[in-house]
Amino acid sequence: MGDEFHDALLHGCFDAASAITRGAVTTLGLDLLMSGGRRNILGCIEDCLDSGTVAAVLDCMRVRLPTEEHLLCAMLAARGVLQLTLNFDNGIELAYALLTGRAQLPRDVPADYARALARWREAMPAAPPLRVMATPRDFASRGVGHRPLLVKLRGSVDVGADGTVVPLRPTMEDLECTLLDDDRREALSEAVTGGRLLVIGHSGRDLDVFETLEAMLRPDGFDWIAPQLDDKVAARLSAVDPQQPRLGTARHVLRAELGELPDWPSVAVAGSPFSQRFATWWRCVPQLAAAEAYGWMLSEAGHHGEAVLVLRAVAAGTSRRPASARVRLRLADALARRGGREDLAEAAVLYAKTSRGRSTPAGLRAYAITRGLECRADRAPTVPVLLAAAASGVGAAVFAQSGHGRLRVMIRVLAGIGHVAVRCTEAGLERGLSRSGRSSTVLVARAAARVLESAWRRSMLAGTVTRQSDLELLRLRADLLLALLRGTPPAPDASARLAGVERAYAHRGNRSGVVEVRLTRALMLLAARDASGFTLAIHAVGDPTGAELRPRTASEVVSLRTWASRLEMMSDSDHPGIVRATAVGHA
Repeated sequence: MGDEFHDALLHGCFDAASAITRGAVTTLGLDLLMSGGRRNILGCIEDCLDSGTVAAVLDCMRVRLPTEEHLLCAMLAARGVLQLTLNFDNGIELAYALLTGRAQLPRDVPADYARALARWREAMPAAPPLRVMATPRDFASRGVGHRPLLVKLRGSVDVGADGTVVPLRPTMEDLECTLLDDDRREALSEAVTGGRLLVIGHSGRDLDVFETLEAMLRPDGFDWIAPQLDDKVAARLSAVDPQQPRLGTARHVLRAELGELPDWPSVAVAGSPFSQRFATWWRCVPQLAAAEAYGWMLSEAGHHGEAVLVLRAVAAGTSRRPASARVRLRLADALARRGGREDLAEAAVLYAKTSRGRSTPAGLRAYAITRGLECRADRAPTVPVLLAAAASGVGAAVFAQSGHGRLRVMIRVLAGIGHVAVRCTEAGLERGLSRSGRSSTVLVARAAARVLESAWRRSMLAGTVTRQSDLELLRLRADLLLALLRGTPPAPDASARLAGVERAYAHRGNRSGVVEVRLTRALMLLAARDASGFTLAIHAVGDPTGAELRPRTASEVVSLRTWASRLEMMSDSDHPGIVRATAVGHA
């Protein structure tokens, strides 16, 4: 049901956006969002609500009668096998309760199920109650050594609306994390290290789970079985173990693991189909919230034009409501990412207006202040802007709420200062690489690298991360600029880190993000003094669809060519460590 639910949410958000823009949105954005990996759409809609929650959708996921796969998983759990699932329905728990006699079948099911259940109960070993880990409190208790145990990484329908299934609610900063948090990572590590890992039916479309899990896998330590897999996912698994993945279904694999077991009926049971239950729930979701979520997702995916169109329409409909500050900031973000001169000017006005609004919450005010300074730095990067960023950042942190709210604001402030410092470093390179000018630019570059490293360390504690992929790319850029200025090679892990960011952008269908990765790869090769590699990389920069580059991206291409040309003309005494003339090819 995962793909069906995901697609139904996307289509619902598209319909809402189409309605408020009077049909001005096209299906291109919808196709883009559907072609990438899965998104935290439910949490995104939740964050766009003025009040209430979308938790009622969980009724669409509640299971009245378990499937054969649910029974097989319950049987494995009873034998002491740790189970982890991304589903938040109650199928495995219900199957376990039925098999142990702690629950009974609904009275209206056909008699075939009662006869089959009696045979299954005979095959069920004596087992204590199943423990379920699903809430943040459960994961914090670190009880992964308990058996039998079911770990529900996305939460569960049976724990109520506690912020788990409307899962890991996103913030202004992050629609989806790139890696699992530490508590969920521990549960995954327990499964990997506790014996041979069996992965059944997982498509690899959940970015945080796949990226975390793939790094833990070892040859001959796992079996990955699914009816079908994306070619890129399959290739990454094969790189770990050439025998993986394998085609198959959960039913056949689990039966092979468990041995002889009775059949389970497939007789139709009375009840509303999922599509009908979903449609009933969707009618209760406010149209503006669904449209805002759609515009937000388009912006995060790099489809800036339609994102601006949708968010502008949402902003017009929320001008007299408390949500106006949040929507204005999302519109400003979309404009800033599109990056035209007029876009940046309008974004700066929106950030300034929101930061001064009396009703703007403290966290959003801090966000508006720092994003506004980033926007200023994109238009005119100077050291005074950097100093203003530092000063206002301290002020923004003072306004912030306590606890995790304060931590997230501090991350935002540090990321903003780092962004401005990177732009100032690039501006220094634009002015030339003379010995005197280089020393001050090196100081700014070093400050950028340290501030962004601090932001990254704090982000690991924050629950949701400040645009994790964007922050990592900015860190890489700061590190590479510093290496370029010092004449030292890039860090050994730079290429692997860049590949991870590229996968995250590709997963979200973020075309502009992929272009930024290509630019950063060219910078990495420039710092590495790889002439032929730089030439190929700079030629590869471009929108994957062939569309015209954003103004800022086109400007960065020119800058990279200029820096390469200047490095060719420099003497060794001007810049020790960079070889004259033959060092870098100029495309």
